[in-house]
Amino acid sequence: MQSVFERSPAPPLAGDGSHDWREAAALGGGDAEKRRVVWGAEVFHSTPHTMAAELARIIAKDDVVIFSYGGCPYCRRVTRALDAAGVGYNEVDYDDCDDGEAVRAEIRATHKQRSVPAVFVKGKFVGGCNDGPEPWMGVLPLLNSGKLTEWIRNGAAEA
Repeated sequence: MQSVFERSPAPPLAGDGSHDWREAAALGGGDAEKRRVVWGAEVFHSTPHTMAAELARIIAKDDVVIFSYGGCPYCRRVTRALDAAGVGYNEVDYDDCDDGEAVRAEIRATHKQRSVPAVFVKGKFVGGCNDGPEPWMGVLPLLNSGKLTEWIRNGAAEA
């Protein structure tokens, strides 16, 4: 699956036109509260408010969205289990984001998920591979119980 985040050249943000936001902030010419994130082909300069809104938009685009790290064994278990069940998904690798840690921090703050993967079904946070902040959460238990595919088929994720 292709990530919704793609590395792409970004327009310079510093006054002289030669630096991105990180360099501009270090030089005193940028807003250190802003984060430069590439969402698809668009460069997105986020603040905490716009990061939350853009994250919600990405989560709502697909039935299943997985936020992961490429080398994470639990992320691989989730994607393999979904592949085996014939469930489509959009995987967003934090490493493919220009500021993946800001994206991860937003998920941690909003959904209390510190580990990867962070999985959303029909816009609802369902935890990680085996569990989540609530007892019913976890992709593998939800797949095994049939709830995950039922939610996708019926159009709503409810605990």
